[in-house]
Amino acid sequence: MLLIRENAWKYIEDARPSNPSTEWKEGDLKAQSTISLSIDDNQIIHMCKCKSSKEMWEELQKVHERANLSTKLFLLRK
Repeated sequence: MLLIRENAWKYIEDARPSNPSTEWKEGDLKAQSTISLSIDDNQIIHMCKCKSSKEMWEELQKVHERANLSTKLFLLRK
């Protein structure tokens, strides 16, 4: 929701242009900072090598989707 409100969701959805403009770079940095400031400190480790907001989002998605699957399997076994 914050990324949408900040007009930064397009940096998550769209691929990085081959030659990004200054405006695009600034928008991507804004999206990166919004993501970083919106998560718990223990989640930062997953994004330390990411170079764009899209990479950050995808990395968080991988981590949490995997955790959700593990949780579902645990609950099914119970």
